[in-house]
Amino acid sequence: MDKLLHRLKTHYVNLPIKYKLFCFHFLMVLVLCLTSLAAIQIALNIHQEIICQEAVKVLNFATKSIEDELRQIEKYAYNIIINAELQDTLEKLKNGLSVYERGVLGKELTDRLWEWRFERNISSVNLIDCNGNQYAGGDQIPHELAMGIVGQVAVEEGSMAFLEPVGGNPSIIGARTIRKVRELSLAPLGTLIIRVDIEKIIQQLTYDTMENHKYLLITSGEKTVYSSFPDLDVSEGLVDDKENGGYQVVKVDGKSYFVVFNKSPFTNWLYTNILPYEDVFKQVIQMRRIVILIFGALFLITMLISLWMAGNLTKPMQKLINQMKLVESGEFEETMAQSLELERGDEIGTLQRKFLKMVKRIKNLIQENYTKQLLVKEAQLRALQAQINPHFL
Repeated sequence: MDKLLHRLKTHYVNLPIKYKLFCFHFLMVLVLCLTSLAAIQIALNIHQEIICQEAVKVLNFATKSIEDELRQIEKYAYNIIINAELQDTLEKLKNGLSVYERGVLGKELTDRLWEWRFERNISSVNLIDCNGNQYAGGDQIPHELAMGIVGQVAVEEGSMAFLEPVGGNPSIIGARTIRKVRELSLAPLGTLIIRVDIEKIIQQLTYDTMENHKYLLITSGEKTVYSSFPDLDVSEGLVDDKENGGYQVVKVDGKSYFVVFNKSPFTNWLYTNILPYEDVFKQVIQMRRIVILIFGALFLITMLISLWMAGNLTKPMQKLINQMKLVESGEFEETMAQSLELERGDEIGTLQRKFLKMVKRIKNLIQENYTKQLLVKEAQLRALQAQINPHFL
């Protein structure tokens, strides 16, 4: 490691000043860009977390809205089963009656069920008496399915049970055992079955708060209560922790989905809102890409400017070095002929002016010395001539 650092240091020291300046600027800009990107990424992550929390709040509000409507239906069902006329009719049907009397009571009961049917997103109101006979204010339920519902409701001990759709009908089932309230005997008189249009409830209650309610999934255990995307198989293995509400990102068929889920304490149903990841975080993704592109462009532009500035700074110095080489070879005239940036007011301009002044002085000294040498030689020659001439006279 020490050897590597020593080699890098030696290599850096031996670099031209131009590349030293470029490396310094490169590291500074790189650190600044990375720090800024990290700060922006943290801000985007905080923004993304806020979006996730808002999505959870929206689903919680939608869940509460749906559950409140189901509670109203539960109260509505309770008011039906304690209706005195209904109680009397069911008690009479329980006892032995002639076919005619049973038909009259059945007609009256059916009419009453039809009246109750036109309330609160109800698709149909069905009633099964103690003898297994069905009376319907709306579509009838197949006998086997109806008796299965009666068996499921019997274990609820008189409370309202909300069940998943049956028989191909998308409406959910709300069922409750009817017990005799007179004299508090609580003897079973039959079973009330209300079909609830869950799609209509969702459209009415969640349209404004959940723009993408079409991606809503409601499950009860492994059974689907409501699904707005029957063609997309995402029901199994979608949520890791079904007991606690939250959110997570999952992949289905190679596509990422943002999943928000919440379990209702009232019906024990799991509400799951499934949205394409890119649709939810489209702005965050675009912002992240734009920031990366901007910083990348700024980094390249800064590096080009830095390289230009380093070259602009070292170019006069390199020119001065070349002129020094000319002076070293004695080519003073060529050195003086080359243009220098003498008008510059910085250190480089001062250095060039001092260098030119030095060259001129060296040239003058050389000329003075050369002239002196010529005069000395001439004087010596004259003296020699003076010594020789008398001998030839």
